[in-house]
Amino acid sequence: MAAARERRLEERAGMRVPVPEAAVLRDRVRWGPIWAGIVLALAMQLVLSAIGIVVGLTATSVTNLAVLRVVGTAVGIWAAISLIVSLLVGSYAAARLMPVDTRGIGMMHGVMVWALTLVIAGVLFIISVGVAIAMVSTIVGTTGVTAANMSAAASLTALSVGWFILWAALALGAAVLGGYLGMAGNQAGGTKY
Repeated sequence: MAAARERRLEERAGMRVPVPEAAVLRDRVRWGPIWAGIVLALAMQLVLSAIGIVVGLTATSVTNLAVLRVVGTAVGIWAAISLIVSLLVGSYAAARLMPVDTRGIGMMHGVMVWALTLVIAGVLFIISVGVAIAMVSTIVGTTGVTAANMSAAASLTALSVGWFILWAALALGAAVLGGYLGMAGNQAGGTKY
């Protein structure tokens, strides 16, 4: 018990704001910095996505299906890279806004920024998929369904989900790194206020 108390006192020696022991033990999650990181990550994702759309549409002219596939792949890669960068920056900000200087807490806040951003993006994705399915069903109703088209759609869906899992894992790593770097900056700089 005494050793644990001494360790907590040593951890708090580098803090910017004195925190009562009961508060440190009771609640290590600070939602204000987490929400600030989420808002920053989402805003940055929107800006980077807009830049990608502008560059992609002005740099290419879609004339056939092969070009459309290349553009679609490029858009997917850009979206994944911008997501990773956005989560790195948002998690870094969430960690820097923390009043307690502990790298583990900063990394956990990075994970929370990642998780909540993923949930918000998932809800928006589900809404988008619903709209896309409605559009495709309208097109299929006028052109007809073939076994080859259904097989191609199933393969594309499986591939998309696989890429989503990969990029989500990489984004989680970026969020944890951002939280770690944010807290590392806090510890190196001493008092910030």
